[in-house]
Amino acid sequence: MLLLSGLLNAGYFFPIVVRAYFRPSKHFERFDEALPSMLIPLLLTAAFAVLLGIYPDGIFHFYSLSAEAALGVVARGAP
Repeated sequence: MLLLSGLLNAGYFFPIVVRAYFRPSKHFERFDEALPSMLIPLLLTAAFAVLLGIYPDGIFHFYSLSAEAALGVVARGAP
């Protein structure tokens, strides 16, 4: 089922990738840098991702929660 889903997703996204990278549109021959209102959220998200990668158990204790959940699943076994 997962293989079929992956193949269908590849089939759905293939025309988008071809159009985006191999057939550029005439409408987008010239473009400028993104506005700061678009760059700031991207930079904040990237900084949060880097901090979460360096300190996974920082403010929200994601690492502890995921380790506890994984241990609970493994310890109980399959029903």
